[in-house]
Amino acid sequence: MTNSQRTVVAGILMVMFLAALDGTIIGTLMPTVISSIGGLSLYPWAPTAFNLASTVATPLYGKLSDIYGHKRFIILAIVIFAVGSALCGTAQNMVQLVVFRAIQGIGAGGLFTMSFIMFGVLFPPETRGKMQGLLSSVWGVASVIGPVVGAFFAQTLSWRWAFYINLPFSLLAIWLIVVFLQVPERHDARPKVDWIGAALFTSAILSLLSGFLEICQGPVYAWEIAAVALGLILTVVLVIYERQVPDPIFPVELFKNPVFTACVSLGFLAGAAVFSTASFVPLWVQGVLGGSPGVAGRVLTAMSIGWVTGANICGRLLNRHGFRNLTVLGSCFMAGGFALFATATPQTSSWQLLAYNLLLGLGMGFVATTTVLAVQSAAPQRMIGAATSGNQLFRGIGGTLGLSILGGIQLGIFGIQLRLLQATSVSPELKRIASEPHLILDPAVHAQLPTNVIGVLSQALADSIHMVFVLSLVLMLVGVVLAWRMPKGSPVEVASHRP
Repeated sequence: MTNSQRTVVAGILMVMFLAALDGTIIGTLMPTVISSIGGLSLYPWAPTAFNLASTVATPLYGKLSDIYGHKRFIILAIVIFAVGSALCGTAQNMVQLVVFRAIQGIGAGGLFTMSFIMFGVLFPPETRGKMQGLLSSVWGVASVIGPVVGAFFAQTLSWRWAFYINLPFSLLAIWLIVVFLQVPERHDARPKVDWIGAALFTSAILSLLSGFLEICQGPVYAWEIAAVALGLILTVVLVIYERQVPDPIFPVELFKNPVFTACVSLGFLAGAAVFSTASFVPLWVQGVLGGSPGVAGRVLTAMSIGWVTGANICGRLLNRHGFRNLTVLGSCFMAGGFALFATATPQTSSWQLLAYNLLLGLGMGFVATTTVLAVQSAAPQRMIGAATSGNQLFRGIGGTLGLSILGGIQLGIFGIQLRLLQATSVSPELKRIASEPHLILDPAVHAQLPTNVIGVLSQALADSIHMVFVLSLVLMLVGVVLAWRMPKGSPVEVASHRP
């Protein structure tokens, strides 16, 4: 690696870290933000707006950067991210914060996608494994320290500085990339941008995800069903339209490539399973075991550590053992982690859950690395951006839909059990906690409750979360089957057979 490449890599890793940090820091900040600007009823939409915007932006960056150049679009992503960060720091109410987080998410989605694309462009197939492992390491470190950084700003300076701190680092990264990044310029005629396809895609994804999110989070209204129906109709129209235009925003022809189809299918299922489980493990630790937020954070951190470890090990072994062997191994690790979670009971210790998460993260590190490198190796060079962003897109959609649907199932089961307790219990303490179940998450309240009340409520919560673990296991068993569809060869061997 040349000195210029090292400098560019440092700049890319810097902004990738900031974007990943902003995706994890918000959970710690939100209680302080709410106390400052209000808007409790819009609480879920602060992280949701960020995730939705980044998901929608992912394929647009991939395709447009293929047309107009990767360098200018990674710079554009940094600029949008910095502007969104500055706006978030100035938010005076929750509506503003949600809108500004969406702007920030558009930039962050570009940073996630363009970072992987740039590494695919800058480095040959035989060294991409190590470099993609480095990107995954940055994501893992951000996941680990995100809650700590959020707590630091909330308690010492101001929650607003958690956003303002992005500005100087973004400017430094832009300077490093402008000065030192050298990528081949395209000299062929640039095709016309498929703006109609982009509009159809954006409308379809927003309609589907927002509809599913609202359906799974509360009572079902007619507009939510209409949103999902509209999203499905737009998806069909999008597929038909994209097959007819000469240069579509998301090339449908990529799905004719068996490697791409296998990767996005596996990524979708893995994202749905792992992000759902990760969201409910802290709830299990605090609500079922009565642990503190610190204990929950420690258990969840194990997944990030496993992810980083798995990504680095996989990157180093990929040239020797090939895609299929390592993907199957990683999928089996994940299935094993979900199987262990499915056996968890209220007597399972936090240290056991930590070990389960470590195994789960280890497997996800393998799967995330092999799938992104496989699509980059198998896709034509002119479509490397679209293929990379498509892989990221489907993993993100899987995570969003999986959390919405599995989360809705958990809430439904828990709600039924609470209503039964309120109707049948003679204990006033149990009736009170059943009507205010969030109190069980407070360690102080948890410690004061009678043992029988804790036992009944913990078991009800455990039963509802247990269903999430079981369904995640089912999804990942399907993922193990899909892993066998991955190519056997190394990145160099797969790249030698691409169109």
